[in-house]
Amino acid sequence: MSKSVLLLGAKSFALGMLVLFTACASAPRRSAKTPQSNAVVSYEYLLAPVREDAELDIEATPRDKNPAVHLRRAWVMLQRKRPQEAVDACALVLYGPVSPSAQTEAYARYIRAEALAALGKGKNGEYDLKRALEIAMDERLRERIEDAMPEAEPQVASDKRTAAPRTPELEIHTRSEWRPSAPIKSRLDPMGRIYRLTIHHSAMLLRSTAESEAAQQIRMIQSAHIKGEHYGDIGYHYLIDPAGRIWQGRELRYQGAHARGDNNRGNIGICVLGNFMRNRDGQRPTEAVIESLETLVGHLSSKYGIGQEQIFSHGDLVNTQCPGPLLREKMTRIARAAAAPRSRGAAAE
Repeated sequence: MSKSVLLLGAKSFALGMLVLFTACASAPRRSAKTPQSNAVVSYEYLLAPVREDAELDIEATPRDKNPAVHLRRAWVMLQRKRPQEAVDACALVLYGPVSPSAQTEAYARYIRAEALAALGKGKNGEYDLKRALEIAMDERLRERIEDAMPEAEPQVASDKRTAAPRTPELEIHTRSEWRPSAPIKSRLDPMGRIYRLTIHHSAMLLRSTAESEAAQQIRMIQSAHIKGEHYGDIGYHYLIDPAGRIWQGRELRYQGAHARGDNNRGNIGICVLGNFMRNRDGQRPTEAVIESLETLVGHLSSKYGIGQEQIFSHGDLVNTQCPGPLLREKMTRIARAAAAPRSRGAAAE
């Protein structure tokens, strides 16, 4: 074979490889690890039937910031008998850093109400259903909400002047739910008469609305109080997480350790989990936090006869920035809850 034929063959081979390489390089690359999140908040996507193999359906909803993805996961979790995970997924949408649109909020509140009902807490979801019905635009969603609404209780004639005022339901997560260490009772003092309360923040950033994250931070606080401060238990009587859950801390029969010295006498300590300072590590309290504070303060005020003038922020009692200026600016609204008429039959223990 002549040299010219060999040279021509080599050139043809090289040209072919160049074309093949160029074609491969220009082809779009798809990574199996890249979430394909084109999901939109719609009836067809969010409330579509769940596959028999739910794990496949869950894998089809990548974890990203798209609210539609969180709500689809919530619906899948609910259908697979995992309602608490559904509640947590909805909370990410309702109380995350970005306020949801009306349509997104309607779906989130409907799914959360259904999940709460599955947990046996249907009363807690009544507000969600009412709110969802107010803002829902899709007729099919409105029909579902109306079907889920509780039947109206029969009206009983009564004297409006003596009718008991309606009170928001108070749900408190018990100590056992955050798995505390045993208190050291020799370091605890009896509470005595309760006549005031004080609001704090944990000063530790917490944006997650997951129940497990809140429980972990409460355990950290208890450990710091017992081991570092030599308290008998966690210093606060109640704690509130970013999703608005209220947690039982130190038992109310014991005086708290949260306001320094005699300031603890007759003083209920309430700590909001989060850091509400005005800096890059700070965060704003969620609306769920403020609503829960109002409800808790209202119940405790009614139970123990605590007036507005006896509701303090930590900084009112000692020289500290606690509970942070972003929460402290809400104190007038929170204290007003103490003056609102409350039912005395639903007080917290």
